[in-house]
Parts: sequence; C-alpha cells; structure tokens
Amino acid sequence: MKNSPIFKACMFVAVFLLMPVLGFAQLGVGQWRTHLSYAFLHEATQGPSHVYAASEKSIFRYHKSDGSIELYTTINRLSDVGISALEYSADKEVLFVGYANGNLDMVYAQETINLSDFKRKSLLGDKRIYDILVVDDELYLATGIGILYVDLTKREIKETYVLGGQGSYLRINALAYKNGYLYAATDKGFYKGERGATLLIYEEGWENMPVEGDTQEQIKHLAAFDDGWLLVANQSTIDDQLFYVDEVDEELLVSGEGKIYDLVAWNDGYAIALDEAVVNYTPRHVEQLRIEAFGAYAAQPRSLSGMDGADLWVADNGAGLVKLEAPFQPIIPNGPYGSEIFRVHTAGEYAYAVPGAVDETWSNTYRPTRLFSFHKNQWQTHFDYTTYDVIDLAVDPFARQRIAMASWGGGLLLYEGGEFTQFVPENSSLTTSETGDFCRVGGCAYDEDGNLWLTQANASSPLHVMTHQGEWQNFDFDGQLSNVYIANMVIDDAGVKWLLLPRGGGLWVYDDNQTPLNENDDRFKAVPIVDENGAFITNDVYSLAKDLEGQIWVGTGNGVAIFSNPVVVFESELLTARRPIITIDNVTERLLNGNIVTSIAVDGANRKWFGTRSSGAFLTSSSGDELEEQFTTENSPLFSNHILSIAVNDISGEVFLATREGLLSYGGSATLGGDDFGDVYVYPNPVREDYTGDVVVRGLLRDALVKITDVSGNVVYETRADGGQAVWNGKNFDGKRVSTGVYLVFCTNSDGTKTHITKLLFIR
Repeated sequence: MKNSPIFKACMFVAVFLLMPVLGFAQLGVGQWRTHLSYAFLHEATQGPSHVYAASEKSIFRYHKSDGSIELYTTINRLSDVGISALEYSADKEVLFVGYANGNLDMVYAQETINLSDFKRKSLLGDKRIYDILVVDDELYLATGIGILYVDLTKREIKETYVLGGQGSYLRINALAYKNGYLYAATDKGFYKGERGATLLIYEEGWENMPVEGDTQEQIKHLAAFDDGWLLVANQSTIDDQLFYVDEVDEELLVSGEGKIYDLVAWNDGYAIALDEAVVNYTPRHVEQLRIEAFGAYAAQPRSLSGMDGADLWVADNGAGLVKLEAPFQPIIPNGPYGSEIFRVHTAGEYAYAVPGAVDETWSNTYRPTRLFSFHKNQWQTHFDYTTYDVIDLAVDPFARQRIAMASWGGGLLLYEGGEFTQFVPENSSLTTSETGDFCRVGGCAYDEDGNLWLTQANASSPLHVMTHQGEWQNFDFDGQLSNVYIANMVIDDAGVKWLLLPRGGGLWVYDDNQTPLNENDDRFKAVPIVDENGAFITNDVYSLAKDLEGQIWVGTGNGVAIFSNPVVVFESELLTARRPIITIDNVTERLLNGNIVTSIAVDGANRKWFGTRSSGAFLTSSSGDELEEQFTTENSPLFSNHILSIAVNDISGEVFLATREGLLSYGGSATLGGDDFGDVYVYPNPVREDYTGDVVVRGLLRDALVKITDVSGNVVYETRADGGQAVWNGKNFDGKRVSTGVYLVFCTNSDGTKTHITKLLFIR
C-alpha cells in the first residue's frame, strides 16, 4: 500500500500543503511598471468622491473617504505623457486628460478612449491643450491654435474656432461657460461667443472685451464670480494681476505678488495660487487666509480645485496633493523624489538612480544631488543640495550600502549611513580643472578588491584611485591624456580599466598590474576601434559594458562593436573588434547600425540590452546576432525612445530603463544563475484559477534544464533556464492550460550531476 502511486500522491499533497507559502510582491515576467515622482504636480480636478492630481507623466486618483490611491500611467490607463490639462465630469463620469502634443484621453471607469486626431494632424503651430471645458454633450479644448469643439456623443472633433484672424493662430489659455456664452482667455484679450452660433468658426463670431481699456492684454486664467469675472492678466511684466470685471466696472484686486498659476471661485469666495502661497479671499475681495507651507514643505501651488460644497485641493510642485485644511497632510504616493533619471545602477536586491545630467556639449545642468534607492518595492530619496550633477555611481562590493557618486563639477560623493561625504582637491588626489574652477568626476567603478577608481575630466591626472583602506593615488599617463573629456569606465576580468572618452575621444585602457599605489609596473594605451580587417570603425563612443564571458561591448555613434578577447589588449599591437550581423524588421545589417547606442546592460543569461538615442531599447541574444525584443513608445509603455541608462537586477531579472522622460522597469526573464542551485522557488505558488501570467522558477543553476511533470511522472513542459530563471506559461506541449493538481519541477545541469526538485500547486 505504501508503495502505491495513490499513496505517494496523497503524501505529496499533504507535504505540499504543510509547506509555508512564499509571498513575493515582485514584477512578473513581461510586465511593466513605472517609477515616477508624485511630489511635483501641476494639475488637479475633483468629483464627488475622488480627487485627481497630475504630473507631466502620470496621474493618481485619491479617494476622499478611505484614502486609497490608484495610479494612472501609460501602463494601465493613459496613452501618452506630457499631461497639460485635466478635467473631471461628474455628469459623464469621465476624466479628460489633455496633452502637450494635442492628444486627448477620456478615462472611464472600465476603459480609456483615446482621441488622437488633433495630435496626428499635420499642421504648424502649438497643439498643446491648455484647458478643458465640458458643457452637456460638448467638449471644448483650449489649444495653441484655437478652440476645438468635440462632440462627445460621436467622440469626434466637429469644428475648430480660430480667433486670431488674418490666418494667424491665437493661443487660448482658459475656457468657461456662462448663460449661453463661451468665454475664452487668450494671449490677446478676453473673448466671448454665443454657444452654437455659426459664426464661431470666424473671428467675427467673437467679441473682444477690454480689460483696463486694453483689448490685447494677455489673459491667463478666468473664473465666473457674482455677476462678473475674475481675470488673471499680464501686461508683459514679471507680475500677474488679478481683476474683477463686470458690465459696469472693473477693479484691480491683486498686483505685485509675482506669477499667479491658477484661480478658482465658488459662492463663498475664491482663491489664487501664487509662486509660494495659496491665498483665499472672501466674496468682498478681502484676504482671509494665506498658506505658505504645507507642514515641512514650502508651498509651491500650481493648480487649485474647488467647487461649491467641496473642499479646496492643491496640486503642489513639491508637496504633492494637499487638502487646504489644517493640519496639512501632503499626499505623495511612493516614488523617487523627482522623475529626472540620468543613470540607473543595480546591486543585489537594490536599484539606485541619480538625476544629475550634462547636456549634449557636456556642460552642466546644475541638478541638485539626490540619490534614489529602490528596495522591496519602495523608493527612498537622499538629498545633498550643496552639490550637483551626479552622472555616475558605483556600489562597494563589500558594503552594499556604501554608494560612490561621480559629480560633474563637485568631485566624488560617498553616501553611507544616511550621510554624504564629499572628496575634492583639498582632501583627495583630485585636482581642480585646468579649464575652470570645477572638479569634474565623470565616472566611478569598484574593482574586486574594493578599490574605488575615478575618472576626472579637464585635468592633468585623468584617473584616480581610493583604495579600500582609504589611500589616494592619481595617474597622469605621462601627460599623454591630459585635459580631455573623460566619462565612465568598466573594469574587465583581468582588472584592466577601460575608459570612455566622449566627444570623439575613443577608448583608453590602463592596467595597474594589481598594484594600485605603484606606478612603476603600470601599462596604458589608446585603443582604436577597428574591425577584423583593420579598417577604422569610429572613435565616437557612448557606452561600455563587460559581459559574463569577459567580452567588452562598446556602444558607438553608429552601432555596436565587441572586443572578444580583451585580455590581449596590451599584447596585441592592434586589438580588433567585431560587429555582429542581425536582422531587424526584415533588414539585415550591422547590429544597431545608424543608431547612437547610449547604454548597454547584460542580463543573467548573458543577453544584451541596448538603449539608443532615438529608437528605444533592444534585447538581443548573448552574441548579439538575434533580436529578441524591441521596445518603443509605439509598442510599449516607454515614455520616450531616448534611453539614457539601462540596468538589470541579477536577482529578480527586473530591467530598469531610464528614459529622457522618466524611469520604468520591465520584468525580464533572466536572472544570474550560479554554479550550483540556490534557494529555488516557484512563484506564484499556488497558481490560482484567475492568474493569467507566467509561472517563474527562480534560484536555478546557470542555464539549467527544467522539466515539469505531473505526480505520475508525465512531462507537461520542458525548457532551458535563462541564466538562473525559467519561465512557464502554464500550458502543456499542446498549448492547453494544465489541470488542477500538484506538479513536480525537476531541475538539472547538462550532465545530470547536479539536480534539484521542487513542487507547485496548480488550480484551474
């Protein structure tokens, strides 16, 4: 009886059910998620139960009663980035989202409908949607070329009202409706036109109403109030002015307060958003409340949402969403405190990112130092406002919480234990730039002994080391590489440093012969990038990476070159590079030929991820001659096709892609496998009946063979791991979803000398 198949199966199920259930809140293979800041907002609108707040790239919906938050991004609800206007219609139960490129989303409870006709229309002019007005079944969009009238029943643009006259466009800043008339705040005056009138398509259908006797004054915001209008105007000065205007009189209410970002009115008063304050007024135009801080955050309000019987909400540029009610409690969903990411780096279970940047000429952009760290699905931000433009980072292999950062102007920063330590010429071997009062560190990397190597641009000594013991040494290469632009580096398996010289400088290699403080045995040389025939390829280098086989991959201004045997770089008079041949979109040519390759990352299966300046991201086979994925803004949630940096988490397989418009990540299928089986587990486990994603086996020996069988030993699926991870879609060889039951996962190396077995409960 004990040896019968039925007994074995029952015991197996019993053991399985007694095992602890592992819960992993991680990104599934093939899934995307965004990593955006929700602190810097510029639009807010509300309905009876929810408040909607928007940054340029995303929206979050806040439930007024229970405080729950739902994120709207290009992954789930939005079709674009560059949000410029927001309006919720309680009658239609729809959120209208306008974009800077003229795109429009209509976000309903269960679906998003995109109206892209205006975005796709070929015309010269400002397509930005500045304001949105809903009147019954009609939608009016204030744009840079006029007013678009949209029929909400047919969901189509019916007419365009161009107010400029004589063939010119007039920007519409804001819209309102009152007593059968449409009102428009424009760059040249305040207009009204009868709703539905045929003449609205002509300039003659609109009446220009003067403010302070001027019909050409820029009107930025408007709000109906009492029997008249509140108008924010500007007469080409620094300060905006707030007027109250009715049929018989006008009154200047606010002047000399700087810029007025928004205006909102209701029966009991009105409020304005200044650069550093929210000011509330009584119906008699008396200031009754001025808020200059929201708790620990200095106020920088950019949008207001208020209506009769509802609270006043503020979208703030730093404090997120705030209800104007003391004590103030800024609402900021978790994310990095800033969406501008220049470099992303992974180490163990952590991902790190920095927002510092240089422009196309390698000049400073002066972004204050922030270190973003991502761990267990949570972001933390560490600040240092005394330095700027951190453009590279490295993690100490012996202390994963010690982060080195290269500042393009501020030397070296070390972050550890919640504190930043700065190294400049006064306390290190770094020097002041020969071209100005800067200490430009362009790159940093730790070697396997924990020594930190730094490149310094525009200096007589372009390379420095801080040993693991804290000793400093600089290297001048006998003056052969003085006062040049120099960026990041990679260290190969032999300890040789490969240095990237931007702006056409090519490559430089240096070998300290494992004696970093002894220059007598050092070797160094320039490395021209030439092909197998000795033909020069390019010196226009943008990125470097070392793969799992020790090869050096070079991203250039015209594709990819590979040094397959870098160990002989000093023995070979001319080290040649190969350029893989690949077929993309039925075109066979050199890998990424014609593309600027801005970033290269290697995943756990030794496959290569490439970021480009204008074509998005590519995933190829380990040799670079087969395309596995290409992601662009057209076929993925990517915010931009300009990729700045890519990094792969070796433990989870998550691929972080820093674009020009923000950071996203993708659930990659490969993790870094070891020489033996580690903590092998399957997730999700159990696989429940409503789960539709992939089943992942993680913690495997590198490139292990994985077989999945039922308890009777019948093989239902077989695959080879990508590095240390295998993926199963839950179907058998016939493409059908497997039945409910317990399944065995057999894992082995190529010769069968190392094996591992785990189990999985599948519920159909």
